Amino acid sequence: MVARIRKRTCKWPRSSRYEFRDGRIAPADGAKIHWYDPWSDYLRSKTETRGQSPYMSLVALVDCLKEEFRATGWNLLESAGVPPVLSEQTMSAVIAWTTEHGPLGVFSQTTPQIEDPAAGRAWTLAGGRWHQSQVWPARPPQDGTCLMAPVLGGPDLERRDSRAHLLRFLGPHLPAEMPAPDSEEFFALYAEPLWDWIAAAMTTAEAIFERDEDTLNVLAGAAARVRRFEGERVQSRIVFPSLLSAFAEMSFQDVEGGNRLGKCAFCGDLFITDRKWTAFCSPRCATKERQRRFLEKNPAYYRRAAQPKATAASKRGKVKS
Repeated sequence: MVARIRKRTCKWPRSSRYEFRDGRIAPADGAKIHWYDPWSDYLRSKTETRGQSPYMSLVALVDCLKEEFRATGWNLLESAGVPPVLSEQTMSAVIAWTTEHGPLGVFSQTTPQIEDPAAGRAWTLAGGRWHQSQVWPARPPQDGTCLMAPVLGGPDLERRDSRAHLLRFLGPHLPAEMPAPDSEEFFALYAEPLWDWIAAAMTTAEAIFERDEDTLNVLAGAAARVRRFEGERVQSRIVFPSLLSAFAEMSFQDVEGGNRLGKCAFCGDLFITDRKWTAFCSPRCATKERQRRFLEKNPAYYRRAAQPKATAASKRGKVKS
């Protein structure tokens, strides 16, 4: 029997509230973790008139961030891991986006294996799930290491100290026992440093915009095809470990479906469309552009509109005279 891919799924967490704390985008105190599937939002966007894929909001946000970076002179390649000082308005936009979509998942995207520095066990990401195993060969807890990709869009892996890596994403104090990296307890502590968030967002958005298939393949390649037996049938689905991985796959699906990335000729916003001749992101922008062109060709229209209209009394006076 041939297994068919029934659906794609990405069970992803998002906190009810986020805040910028200690240089990281973290869940606010007392906030609750909720789980949702970004693929449901993606499929729903395909049934809506001019619906936009979820990743488009990230591409648009990065486009705004770049304008501020150009104004301040900040550059990702020359930043040496030091994040920029964002304006209050821009930081609010980043927090609002995270509240709507959840963290990007930099940890899961770049870390295929990590050892718990507080116990003799390890977590390995394989087959779309995190699996717990004993560290082999056995080493003292303080010697824990992690296997990670130093560059988000790169295929190379290297070993680093797991304690320092976990402190970067879990805060200044590690729990006595590290929870499963895909559990609610983990994401209640999980926070992404601003520099890592910006680097991941820019890498993903630029790869989508420029159709960088190498980077997109690395991101989407972290997904796993999972099969389950259901009676005499085999159900198959693709599971994504991070929002970054899901966004990369969504962009592939859009291009394969004949969609393209466009920029509105009126407001400048980026949008997805399946029509090559579409130049506007919405009917409203198309109407406003037509109005602008009409007024540009008919400047006298302003003068006519500025003249006061004759009242009924003045009209009667003219008739009598």
